[in-house]
Amino acid sequence: MITAFSGTRIRRSGLGVAGAAAVMVLAAPTAYADPAPLVVSSDNGRHYLGHTYTLSVAAADPPRAGTVTFCAAAGGIVTCYPPIVTPDGSATRVWTPTKLAIYKIDYKFKHSTGTTGNGVTIYVKS
Repeated sequence: MITAFSGTRIRRSGLGVAGAAAVMVLAAPTAYADPAPLVVSSDNGRHYLGHTYTLSVAAADPPRAGTVTFCAAAGGIVTCYPPIVTPDGSATRVWTPTKLAIYKIDYKFKHSTGTTGNGVTIYVKS
């Protein structure tokens, strides 16, 4: 009788563990695709001092609400622009280079399940 009782107990524990594992899988966050690429408009593939360009990022996949922040860094100086509230992850901002430099331009998309983003390197000529 003790053996039968122990077997029943183990089975009940096993069901509890299996049930808990199923709940954890269902509660896991949805997997998202890689961050959308940052696109910088140009003058035929070039960027010039004092010209205005458009920084843009396409909607997230799947679309989700959050904020997008663009930052431009050159010569040790980082300029971050105010966050843009977006319902789907897409955002656009204008940017005008202020000095001859190699710029690293990034964006960060903060949303309910984390932060994604990426960047590009831009060479600004006179």
